[in-house]
Order: sequence, then C-alpha cells, then structure tokens
Amino acid sequence: MHSRRVRTLLSILFGFAFLWLMGVSWVYPASAGGSEVTVTLTPVADAYVDEQQPNVNFGAQTELIVRNELPGSGPTRSYALLRFDLNVLPADISVLSATLHLTQKAGAGDALVSISALRSLGPWDENSVTWSTFPAAGGPVSVLHNIADAPQTEHVWDVTALVAAWVQGTYENHGFVLGMDPAADAARAFWSRESERNAPYLEIVYAPNATSPTSTPTPTNTPT
Repeated sequence: MHSRRVRTLLSILFGFAFLWLMGVSWVYPASAGGSEVTVTLTPVADAYVDEQQPNVNFGAQTELIVRNELPGSGPTRSYALLRFDLNVLPADISVLSATLHLTQKAGAGDALVSISALRSLGPWDENSVTWSTFPAAGGPVSVLHNIADAPQTEHVWDVTALVAAWVQGTYENHGFVLGMDPAADAARAFWSRESERNAPYLEIVYAPNATSPTSTPTPTNTPT
C-alpha cells in the first residue's frame, strides 16, 4: 500500500515536471473577495462656527454647537464641522454602510429638533475656520429627526451615500457640516474630539471588491 502511494505521488510530480518542460503554464481562479470589514475613525479636525461671532475660531473647544435660534436681538446660527481621514481605507472597496456618531453634551430650546449632516463644499482648517470663512454645504444630506434635550445621548446619522461618494472619488473629502432645521428655536452641544470622553467617530463597513473568477484551471501553451 505504501509503495503504491509513493508511485502515485512520483507519477504526479513527473507529470507536472513534464508540463513545465513543455512550457505549459496554469491560470487559476481569482479570489472572490474577502469578508466585510468594520473600521472606526475619529476626526482629524472638528470645529464650530458662530454667526454672532463671525471672526472667532472655535476649533480648540471641547464642544461642537449646532443651533438655530429664531431672530430676537440678532442672528444666532451655529454649524459644526468634522473631517475624517479616509486615506486609511484600502483601495478598490465597496462601502456597505457608514454612520456618523456624536454624543450630546447639552441642549436648550425646542424639545425636539432636526439636524442635517451635509457635505462641506470646500476646505477648512480647524485652527482658523470662522463663520466668515467656512465653505458652503451641499448634498447628499442625512437628516436626523427628534433630537431631544438629553445630555449624554448618542446620536447617529446614516452617511453611507456621502462616504461612498468620497471613497469612489465622486467628491473631494472636505468633511461634514451639521446644521439645524431653520424653523427651530434651539441649540444642541455635542462633545468634540478635544474632549477626553465621548469624542465623535465615523464607523464604516466595507468589503473588498471581488475580481471576476476564471471558471477552471486551464493549461495554456507558452511559446518556447
């Protein structure tokens, strides 16, 4: 029995050696792609801008204020800005989901408000951005409704469409802009990346793109 297995193994080895000498190569099926991967990113920059203080930078604060208080003594809008480094992601992937997470620090005004996560249309710097200099915002838009005045509550925006567009190169990544419903009379403060706890984060689930497989190993003659 042992000698038969040895002869069989030797026959196989001699067969492969003969094909190699004849200049025959093999094409194997490509991998169908890996499993899903989840990554969690913290911001590389965040700040808020305030319409009442148009030339003041708030990039070093431990909070991000979003508000829209109806005019009384003057304009009182504030927007939060956050940017994440997506260059840490590998090339050639499909974004399956992406969620933006912020934890509320405090609130005032209306019991329930809506806050939208939009796309920053231009670059900004955490240490210098102000109301007077921050870029405009546009879609895709993710709206989170019914944000109550409830400190230490985590709020989550589904930003899959926007993150996928950044990864695919449809838009340049300048980060998010958070703005409140213009009909609201309220303010909400969230912990920023400078806080020692509850910093914002972006959770991304992706999968490597599969390469079209070859059906079977196929010997091909290589000219000698």
